[in-house]
Amino acid sequence: KLPVGYTFYGEVYGKGVQELEYGCEGLELAMFDVKKSDGTYMDALKAEKLFYDVGLTPVPLLYSGWFDFKVLKNCTEGNSMVCENQIREGCVVKPILETNHPRIGRMILKSINPEYLARKNRTEFH
Repeated sequence: KLPVGYTFYGEVYGKGVQELEYGCEGLELAMFDVKKSDGTYMDALKAEKLFYDVGLTPVPLLYSGWFDFKVLKNCTEGNSMVCENQIREGCVVKPILETNHPRIGRMILKSINPEYLARKNRTEFH
């Protein structure tokens, strides 16, 4: 089902992957990006549609709209959308239309939950 020439990016999560198991008994996969054969990345909404079209699960979409630091804080902190009784690691922020900046490159960032960073015995380090 996957189109030839595209690279799909996702994250495996669940039991045994790291200390946060998201209530899973096994492993799960959530997709977040697609690189096209020309080396550019697919726009976010087109990638999400492609995931659904080929039967893959995208990562949860927390917000879509103009950038706002208060919204970013709300999306970064709190509990996971995958498992409501578990802390959220953070969120990834990227534009709806794929954008590159001449100095920093691809416009994408990860905002990490300070409560997640303060946890002891973490198995993932940022």
